[in-house]
Amino acid sequence: VMNDSLIEDILPSDEARLRYPDAIHQDLPDHALTPGFINLHGHSAMSLLRGLADDLALMDWLNHHIWPAEKAHVSDEFVFDGTSFAMAEMLRGGTTTINDMYFHHTAVARAGIASGMNTVVGCSILEFPTGYAQDAAGYLQLAEDAINEYRGQAGIGFTLAPHAPYTVADDTFRKVAAMAADKGVRIHCHIHETNDEVQGSISQYGKRPLARLAELGLLSEQLIAAHMVHTTDEDIALLAKHGVHIA
Repeated sequence: VMNDSLIEDILPSDEARLRYPDAIHQDLPDHALTPGFINLHGHSAMSLLRGLADDLALMDWLNHHIWPAEKAHVSDEFVFDGTSFAMAEMLRGGTTTINDMYFHHTAVARAGIASGMNTVVGCSILEFPTGYAQDAAGYLQLAEDAINEYRGQAGIGFTLAPHAPYTVADDTFRKVAAMAADKGVRIHCHIHETNDEVQGSISQYGKRPLARLAELGLLSEQLIAAHMVHTTDEDIALLAKHGVHIA
């Protein structure tokens, strides 16, 4: 039994009809009533790029296809439309919360408000320029502005989303950690997505990405690590020690 957006009672149908005779009855014999699903990692607006350059290695896919397409096409309108479309699909499938990661943060928030979906807006942070910002300082400022603008808005939350260890420098990770603590938001980051990423970190920094982030103070219960599919026993122990959430 629902009262506006809240569950008033859960009980057998016959008993519900007796106890709440004035309620509007809606029979759904082919449905299951469950808690809403949570999509813990998504790029909703990229629904508009679906099918572009499939079945490629990650860095080829990003460098030669996705990033050029985003530079050419991504805008506030693109993000609002693509996010709204993805949210409609998710809601039809029973997903009621999205932990997103993309650009044009306020467009994602507006789409969440319009659709009624619980939306965690991941504010992407990179070192290099895109159509959204020119450098890490620019991305951080846009993230701070969006968090301040929508603070207190029902159904809308935020994370700081440094893209990945291979696109974000040590100093920026430190600034992300400081801002996240100051704003009371989580951090959302791609980590150990491919073996090439892990080997590149060993070559550049002398350590695996997760170990590097641990030294920078990023590992905690406030971190959502997307992918984490290339792990050793030592990586898993480090994740467990710090209570990192895995998507």
